[in-house]
Amino acid sequence: MTFRGALTAGWLACVLAAPCAFAQSSVVGEALVREGVELRRLGRDTDALDRFSRAYAADRSPIALAQMGLAEQALGHWVASETHVRGALAVHDNPWIEQNRSAIEQAYAVIARHIGELDVIGGVPGAAVTIDGERVGVMPLAEPIHVPLGSNTIMVTAPGYVPVTRSVTVVAGQTARETITLEPATSRTDLMHPLAYAAAGVAAASLVVAIIGATVRENAVTTYNADVTCPGTASVAQSPDCNSLIDRGNSMRALEIVGFVGAGVFGAAAVTMFFLAPRHVEEAHAHRAVPARFACSDGPGTVGIACAIRY
Repeated sequence: MTFRGALTAGWLACVLAAPCAFAQSSVVGEALVREGVELRRLGRDTDALDRFSRAYAADRSPIALAQMGLAEQALGHWVASETHVRGALAVHDNPWIEQNRSAIEQAYAVIARHIGELDVIGGVPGAAVTIDGERVGVMPLAEPIHVPLGSNTIMVTAPGYVPVTRSVTVVAGQTARETITLEPATSRTDLMHPLAYAAAGVAAASLVVAIIGATVRENAVTTYNADVTCPGTASVAQSPDCNSLIDRGNSMRALEIVGFVGAGVFGAAAVTMFFLAPRHVEEAHAHRAVPARFACSDGPGTVGIACAIRY
């Protein structure tokens, strides 16, 4: 018979033959433990854990605590199992614990082989520490944290600091140590948004310049083509007015190119900086950040375009 089977059989014998073992349990707690034992016998460990948890909440019985840990062991909840079984073993005045201490200690030895230690140091006082999404304490931690073997994800957060997330591999028999340095959410983070907005503003202004250049160039071309005295751009002989229109068109063409290039470069820079800005900083400033808007419409009269930027 396996250890698990032997312990379950021992529990059933105790429940049936030794009601005094429940001397420290309430009627409700005793009934829930009996129900949980039967569920474990049927292989329904999740349901059994629910009954043991409710029993422990009802009377804080070390019997229910031990059974919680053993059910968690069966489910692979190693950290919770280690905590609860260790707590049950710390009790020395309960007849059932003393009767089954050797078997419980054997279970604890198996559980301990699945648990490692992770020592998180550094940070700032009061920083919250979470392991795989579960909060485990605040900095500085009084002692290393018990975690399952393998990869564990640490996150350390504190108001006014950039969160730090690390993946740490914990191996049996060793204490993994991770030093955390929290960077104040100033300089790099606080400047990222102003720089992004500045780049967006330059990009918008460059686009305005490009549109103005394109509009003026188009007007110059239209005026040149409509002037019957202008012989065409291929001709060497041009009147002063025709030359002026050609020069204006060429200069506006250059302005148009520079504007569009600038809009593309600074626009890409703005988008990049917005994406690089830490998420928590974006949320902190969400109440006062207004997206920039750029719009153009027909200008006054029959020629031209009017553009505006709104922040």
